[in-house]
Amino acid sequence: MTTVSRRSFLATLGAGLATAPGLLRAESRSARYPIAFSTLGCPAWSWKTILQNADKYGYAAIELRGVAAKEQPADTFAKIGKWTRHTHLKDSKPAGAERRYVLLGAGEVPVKEQVRVLAAAGYKGLYCFEWEKKWHPEIEEPEVAFPHYAKTMAEYLSAAGVKAS
Repeated sequence: MTTVSRRSFLATLGAGLATAPGLLRAESRSARYPIAFSTLGCPAWSWKTILQNADKYGYAAIELRGVAAKEQPADTFAKIGKWTRHTHLKDSKPAGAERRYVLLGAGEVPVKEQVRVLAAAGYKGLYCFEWEKKWHPEIEEPEVAFPHYAKTMAEYLSAAGVKAS
């Protein structure tokens, strides 16, 4: 398996999707406590191993992190969409060998397309803004980033047919 830095791994995120571990086993399972884990904690595990261990240890959900950058949002959603309950969205662009987090719409992550795919499928969860200022102090201040995200997401959601409630 190729080693990837945390920054590069997270830059490919686009959307972190909470998914149910029942993908491999469609039969009913025992009741579970509302616990989940992030795949950031097991980067060497295959998707099959992640799902098997989540089921084996009694997890109710998985926060999928690090969706492959080359995969189209519709392809990702076709594979795991029915388990999607929550998203984390951010944008980035190349900065040498690394990636730099940028304001939504200023980078290469297809967030507008992610929103369109989610909305078209009837997704009713939150579109959570992930702005890692604590770990990346060089990025825009929250006083700039938070209103920008709200305005840009309102445009994306409206264009995707999502109505404000």
